Amino acid sequence: EMTSGKCEIRIYDPDFNWVGVVSNAESVQFNRELYGVGTFEIHIHPEKPGARELIRRGNIIVINGDGHKSGFVRDVILEEDNEGPRYTVYGLTGQGFADLRITVPPNQDQDPNALGWDKINSNAESVIKHYAGKNMITAYDSKRNIPRLTMAANKNRGKTFPWKSRYQRLSEELTSIGMYAEMGYEIYADAANKRWIFDVIQGA
Repeated sequence: EMTSGKCEIRIYDPDFNWVGVVSNAESVQFNRELYGVGTFEIHIHPEKPGARELIRRGNIIVINGDGHKSGFVRDVILEEDNEGPRYTVYGLTGQGFADLRITVPPNQDQDPNALGWDKINSNAESVIKHYAGKNMITAYDSKRNIPRLTMAANKNRGKTFPWKSRYQRLSEELTSIGMYAEMGYEIYADAANKRWIFDVIQGA
């Protein structure tokens, strides 16, 4: 989605404290992905209000107050062209957190029946939320939990099937499950409550 014209980008630090706003970026591109990690790209002149906050890695952006158009800053490049200097800001939607984790199976003490795998047989929403939860929200090792990430209520949607995983990149595993189940996922910003929310999206 190319966002041109009026576009307000609110900027928060990684704990959702408000740090600034950009209302006149040169261009904003926001690409959502149903089954995977979306991206955004923002071009802004270094002197514009909010530019300094926008280029801090890890800062959170929310476009036009819509938590479903949100993400975090990953990389920044300063470029020169004939119109002068310009920052290009690259980032990921909240699903990018799933890029930072692998699916760690429970050990013998945590689940004697696991035998080196994390296994589940349930409806699609429960399968997706199981792996997201066990690796980012309610992990056996709490150090693996993503700060401020919460899980939306499970409505048990989708077809039922078995799945097992071990040491796969979580984002890729969620994409595989989602494409099989025709059900996507998203991690969107709830800035008012200073949190990220994980939920599934029913495929069209």
